[in-house]
Amino acid sequence: MPINKELTTEHVRSLFPNTFKLTNYAIRLAQFYIRSGQEVSSSSLVKEVAKHPDESYLETLKSLEEEESETYPEELPSES
Repeated sequence: MPINKELTTEHVRSLFPNTFKLTNYAIRLAQFYIRSGQEVSSSSLVKEVAKHPDESYLETLKSLEEEESETYPEELPSES
C-alpha cells in the first residue's frame, strides 16, 4: 500500500511548533465540524489539518458560522 506523504505523522507534526498546538488545533477544528452537523473521522480530520494548518482557517470558519447563525439563528446549536 503506498504511503500518502501528506498524511504521515512527520508531515503533520512539521506543520506545528509542537504536538500540543497540533492537538489543540485538531480539537477545535473537530468541534467546529461537530457543531455544524458534519461527520468527523480521524482520517478526515488529519486531512483537513494537513490541508489547512493555519489558525486563520479556524477564524474564517468561525466568522462563517457567526454569519450563518445571524441569518438562521434557530438552525445552529450554540457553542458551549
